[in-house]
Amino acid sequence: MKAVLAAAGAALFAAGAAQAQCYAAFAEEGRAPELVEGYSLSETAAAPGPIARPPVPEDAAALLCERETVVPDANDFKILHHGLPLYIQDDDTLVALGFSEGQYTVTVPQGAINDDEREAIFDALRGFNDGEAELARWMEENPDAAPQR
Repeated sequence: MKAVLAAAGAALFAAGAAQAQCYAAFAEEGRAPELVEGYSLSETAAAPGPIARPPVPEDAAALLCERETVVPDANDFKILHHGLPLYIQDDDTLVALGFSEGQYTVTVPQGAINDDEREAIFDALRGFNDGEAELARWMEENPDAAPQR
């Protein structure tokens, strides 16, 4: 599946997709990523509290977002609560974030990251723990609040 999703990322590179766009990516070989019109994970996840599942088809295997950097945003962990991996791509690199057995996972299925990016990614992952604690507090204080869309 990672190879298929990496191929989806490569297709977006070749197409020159606009920065900050998000796409539904599929495990089905040959199926092109689908633009999630008007959706910004960065903006959605920045709001306090949990987020709703992105408006992607049920058979989407991941959310693929184009950004200026592959370093995750502080609240990107919120998407992982839906069991949906997050693929972040910049001009030449694709980074995959996931959650498995109680741990965040990071892979680089396409391109390479430099030492500064590696350290910034690890810092972001460490920050996810603080974000998780903040989210838990928020949910305790707002038990009836609906997830952000």
